[in-house]
Amino acid sequence: MTVKPGLRSSSGGQATRARPAGPEALTLPPVRCGVDSTAPAGAAKKGPATPPESRLKIRVRLEPDMGSARLAVHGTVTEANLLALYAVVRRTNSFLPGMEIVIDLSAAAAGTDVLDRLGAVVREGLLPGSADPARLPCRLQVIAGRLTRAA
Repeated sequence: MTVKPGLRSSSGGQATRARPAGPEALTLPPVRCGVDSTAPAGAAKKGPATPPESRLKIRVRLEPDMGSARLAVHGTVTEANLLALYAVVRRTNSFLPGMEIVIDLSAAAAGTDVLDRLGAVVREGLLPGSADPARLPCRLQVIAGRLTRAA
């Protein structure tokens, strides 16, 4: 059996991804938030297609000690996709409730209403009940990006 670089063979004969050795930070693949209108014909569609300018691309980077995480956001954060950002924050916070989570919007655009809502979450230390029914403590920090006009 031939195994590609970066993969190792498991006992079942299937290749699995080898974990990097050492204390490097864990970087998860980007999460694309929004419905893809180019999905295969047989795929179930969940409502109308999301315009490309309102889709988010979020890269989650967890520090090796799991003390903090950084969410690098690309795209335009709107009221419509803010719940998707909250969902990624909730999932990240579930690794270790109360860890510091930095939402980096420096490569994104957001309106003042969105920044105000994120600021309220930072001050309160909890995600909205609609995004996190468990209401786990959440230490957020927001790095603001480009400001857009409210639609």
